[in-house]
Amino acid sequence: MSAHLGLISLAGQRGDHRVAAEGWSRLVRLYPSRPELRWRLVEALLFAQDGTRAHKLLARFPSELADSADGLFWRGATAALLGRPLAASELFRASLAKGPSEPARAWTELGKALFVLERFPEAIAAMREAVRIAPDDPDHRYWLAVALKDGGHLDEAIRINRDLSVAYPNEPRIWRQLGYAQVLAARAPEGIEALERSLALDPGQPRVWNALMILYRAAGRRADLVRAHGNLRSLDAAMAERAYLATIHPDEARPQ
Repeated sequence: MSAHLGLISLAGQRGDHRVAAEGWSRLVRLYPSRPELRWRLVEALLFAQDGTRAHKLLARFPSELADSADGLFWRGATAALLGRPLAASELFRASLAKGPSEPARAWTELGKALFVLERFPEAIAAMREAVRIAPDDPDHRYWLAVALKDGGHLDEAIRINRDLSVAYPNEPRIWRQLGYAQVLAARAPEGIEALERSLALDPGQPRVWNALMILYRAAGRRADLVRAHGNLRSLDAAMAERAYLATIHPDEARPQ
């Protein structure tokens, strides 16, 4: 057990979820009476974005496992990955009714499914419950801020993301969400600064470069606009072409 867990941990640190899944699969075969190993195998498959295999695996589980609180949770997580948010939300609710082993996580995943369905008040309520149960977990607070932003509660979203950015200054997703919320709150200079901070930490974010192109054009920062376009083109040529036509070409085509 310890040797397999060591190999799985190393694979996870490398981001090699396929090898991790193989390790959990071996442990399931070695210890078939331990259901928590099966959940870790499903989780590894989901990390590997292999929802189809996870679904097939869950379909083979006996009903006492598949219909347990944790079984319903992982069925919901698999449905979410497969692009079925309504089914996922129903499975997460059924899981919570039975008492899953990680209730805060189940509330957050329910909130994410509702978020995809654009049921923002319900998503926010679910994520608030996750934060209430596990207030020290930054992931729950992050997703609450995302739902608050899209649900129109910009001041609270900005406040949460600012707190998170202080605690986790090297996390690009936090700066990205802070920037988006500030832009929506008509605080474009602050939003630009936060988005630039996010890209300094992770330049491989085409959507953020695209957003900055729009913001740079509005701010009259042509040199930064052209630079952002070059970075976007290296990541996503099709998106860069659309952004060029929307932000750079109109000025080039205008008579001088």
